Amino acid sequence: MNYEEFLDQPTTFMDDMVKLINIKHKYRLEFTQQEKEINQHIMTYGEEMKINALRTQFERCYTCSDINSIKKGDKAKFIGCSKEQIAWGNCDDTSHLILDYIYTVDEVEVRSQHTKIKLVEKQGRFNSVCFEFNP
Repeated sequence: MNYEEFLDQPTTFMDDMVKLINIKHKYRLEFTQQEKEINQHIMTYGEEMKINALRTQFERCYTCSDINSIKKGDKAKFIGCSKEQIAWGNCDDTSHLILDYIYTVDEVEVRSQHTKIKLVEKQGRFNSVCFEFNP
């Protein structure tokens, strides 16, 4: 089975193969040639998912890189925030914000290393990297 055929299988097949591979690894059982190929396909798939996730993060950052274009009244979709992004520049905690909810920008404060925004709907000053603007 080549990689394209592997991808065409139902997701239950991949789940079953991952379980089988994990069991064989755990108990140090010998792999058949087909299982070795499937294991390689699973590893390739995992690497592609990681690359796609990084590409998505880069694209989000790239689209948000023009901080001077953010202005009062813009729409800001909350896309999530890490603890480090919250702590950067002493920004406020985002735990009370709703993921994928679209807020309205009230104020923009451009600093040397980051940009803080204030929202109409919520109190606090938040790191702009936690938002997608004008989605």
